[in-house]
Formats: sequence, C-alpha cells, structure tokens
Amino acid sequence: MLALSLIWVKHANDDAVKPPCEEEIAIERALAQAVCEVLGSLEVDRQRVLISSFSIHALEVCLQLLPHINRSYLVEGLPEDWKSVIDRFQCCSLNIWHEHEDYTRETVERLTKQVPVYAYTVNCPIRSAELKAWGVRGVFSDCANKVFPAFNDLQK
Repeated sequence: MLALSLIWVKHANDDAVKPPCEEEIAIERALAQAVCEVLGSLEVDRQRVLISSFSIHALEVCLQLLPHINRSYLVEGLPEDWKSVIDRFQCCSLNIWHEHEDYTRETVERLTKQVPVYAYTVNCPIRSAELKAWGVRGVFSDCANKVFPAFNDLQK
C-alpha cells in the first residue's frame, strides 16, 4: 500500500503546537491540493493508496478533490474530537503515535472497536506484537524487516 502522509513544518511531538494560523492553513491546503493533483494524474488502485494527515484542512481538500482515495487521521495524542474528524472527512482509519501516554491497552482496545487503528513509527518487534494483541491492525515502521515478522506471527 502506498501511504502518503501530509506533514510539513509542524512537528507532531511539539506539545506547545497552537492551532494553525491562516498562512499555515493555506500551506496545508496547497500541499494537499498538490498531492491530489499528482495522484489524480496517476492510474492508482484506490485500495492501495492511503492519504494520512495531521491536518484537518488537508483532509478536507483530499475529500473534496479525491473522494475515492482512502484517508486516515494521523494523531499524536488523542484529540477530544477525533471521532468527529474521522466521520466528517470519511477517514477509513486512525493512525496513532504508539509512544504517547494516551494509548494504554484499554484506550487502544476501545478505539479499535470504533475504527481501524494503525500505529506509526513502531520499530520494536516486541512492541509491534503487543499493539497487535491490543487490536491494532498494522504498523508503520522504519525497520520493517524486524517489525513485520513479529507483528504477522502473532495469532489473533
């Protein structure tokens, strides 16, 4: 699967991130539009492409321009409005940063009953197996050759 994450200057792990200003929103929208233009020019199987973003503005543009392409809401901690964002932008999944303190076993199990959950930057095989046991559908990793065998070997 081709996963495109619409991330630009903001850093997800910056706890002091403020809501985007108008200039940042314009950049987020422009980036999403550029990605949509490129994807729109390609012959892609919609089931093999996922656009993932922290930005609700980017998700909105992607829904408007490429409604047939899967979208995922990318989050660090769990925002209070996460479910309304998923519903509003017709996201097929929630991508979480597995190291954030919000994601206990109980929280992840509750989330997975509502929406498919994927975890990003999981580089430890033991952690990937633990997340799968909690109900996470898949992981994004910098070390796929180490992590995916552990994730896939765990019977659910």
